[in-house]
Amino acid sequence: MSFYTIPFLALKSFLHRVAERPRVPSHMVSRHQSQRQTRTPPLSIIAVFLINFHHIIPTVELRSMRVNGMSSIPHFLHKHYSPIHIGRVILRHPAVSKRYASSITMMKQEHMHATRGEGHDLLLRLGNPRWIAAPMVQQSDLAFRTLVRRYGIDLAYTQMFHATNFANVKVYREENWDGLGNAPENAFDRPLIAQFAGDSADELVRAASLIQHEVDAVDLNLGCPQRIAKRGHYGAYLLEERNLVVRLLSHMVKHLAVPVTTKIRLLPNERDTLELVKAIEDAGVALLTIHGRTREQNKMSVGKADWAAINKIKCACHIPVVANGGVETYEDALACQSVTGADAVMSSEGLLENPSLFLPGSSLLVGGERSRMQSCEREVEAFALAHRQLNFAQEYLELAKKFWPREGVATVKGHLFKMLYHILEVPANYDLREKLGAKGNGIKQYEQVVQELLETRYSSIDVAIVLTKGAIVSPVSWYRRHREGHALALQRVKQLCVSGNATNAGLKERLLEKRASRRIAL
Repeated sequence: MSFYTIPFLALKSFLHRVAERPRVPSHMVSRHQSQRQTRTPPLSIIAVFLINFHHIIPTVELRSMRVNGMSSIPHFLHKHYSPIHIGRVILRHPAVSKRYASSITMMKQEHMHATRGEGHDLLLRLGNPRWIAAPMVQQSDLAFRTLVRRYGIDLAYTQMFHATNFANVKVYREENWDGLGNAPENAFDRPLIAQFAGDSADELVRAASLIQHEVDAVDLNLGCPQRIAKRGHYGAYLLEERNLVVRLLSHMVKHLAVPVTTKIRLLPNERDTLELVKAIEDAGVALLTIHGRTREQNKMSVGKADWAAINKIKCACHIPVVANGGVETYEDALACQSVTGADAVMSSEGLLENPSLFLPGSSLLVGGERSRMQSCEREVEAFALAHRQLNFAQEYLELAKKFWPREGVATVKGHLFKMLYHILEVPANYDLREKLGAKGNGIKQYEQVVQELLETRYSSIDVAIVLTKGAIVSPVSWYRRHREGHALALQRVKQLCVSGNATNAGLKERLLEKRASRRIAL
């Protein structure tokens, strides 16, 4: 037995023990827990072994050693870990000489410059976009993407797709994918980025490979804060698992033919966020989008977007950064880009209500700002707002008939409720709100609702004032529905119900339902 055989066999035995360790029965664990059981052996142990014994184990012996069915240790490391990830682990080991440290540092710098170049090349290929439409579940349909592109959007995302379902379930793929391909006549829906969610590197690559030839880049969702993302182990619930995030992104970068981007949220700790961003950059991501809120800042706890935090990330990054969060108006978009220094600005909920958000002069005054205006000015402004939203609804319905959303009436109805929120929240229009939300309705009924609002209730400013008793539009927008102003507005309306001054008999019941569903203390 030669001198190097003992450590060699020790490593080989350890790796096989890790690969063959007993599994918990599948019925006792969740899907993502089961997947985590099959992850690769700890890189730190492999790296430390190679550092300590590289001088006594011949290269030929390492090359011939098989791990988990792979041909060699180098093959094993190359498949599962990026060079920068390996380098960082090795650099942390005190036994590494200065010669190795300088080599790894040089490799890291070369990787950084290559990543920076790829990111800015991507921006050039995308046409240097400034205003971006965010990926939104059941809302980033082709009809809506087409609508917002007419009003200043430079780049759009698809809705989020679940990678495992997309890769393995043909029906899911057919019911959700609405890309048009690369034909010249379909260029109106480009540039386009497809977003996927998941915690399996192989599934993400398999799913993205199916449509990568029809998009300009592929995005990994690391920002979804919803409970379903927690149950499915994806989105913002992966942010604390930095090694997993790096492994997913590195695998996608290596195996996809198009650039890889990702969208994240802030972590509670600034240092953790910056370290995560650096790891994401090192993984080879070409573009990073940051929502300036934490995972916990959602719905009723939405809070204010932290643009200063995005600016710190932008200063620390060498790849393009897109800022997201806190953009309700065109002026907000300008301020966001100024404060953050981001290469582009993304909007989601604000854009759903106002598809022309990124056009100058598109910000009509509502809510508290209108209180500074004269009564007649407020009425003119409110009437203009109502007509703008109704025109958006008409335009979207025409596009929906041409590009029928894969999710059908649920998507169309969702868009209409957001675009017409200012109008449907007026008590005088509650009957049409119920008609719009009734089960079994289709696009014809939706067109009838919009037509009645335009031709009957908002045919002129005088008619609108009379029929709505002066409340032409609600002072609360869809974007601000979860904020304190909305709760106060609902409280005022409920007081009218209690005092018997409400004009609609069913108003009190509907408000009580809102309190239960939205958890607003009236």
